[in-house]
Amino acid sequence: NKPLAFENFLKAGQGGSLKSLYNAALMLERGDGIKRDLERALALYREAAQKGSQAAQSRLSILEGPQKP
Repeated sequence: NKPLAFENFLKAGQGGSLKSLYNAALMLERGDGIKRDLERALALYREAAQKGSQAAQSRLSILEGPQKP
């Protein structure tokens, strides 16, 4: 049940699990069992990246391209 998995990832992410926050963002980005929402995915990737997730930082660099100084 992918919608339930998404909700569980989101809850765990809000509880501090960076991997879960990343997984929720990935599901949103891909529309994996839930409605695709790239803006929300980017917001979750940014949150996870700011908290130290290297995986989220990598996805952001791919999706957003190089940041201008």
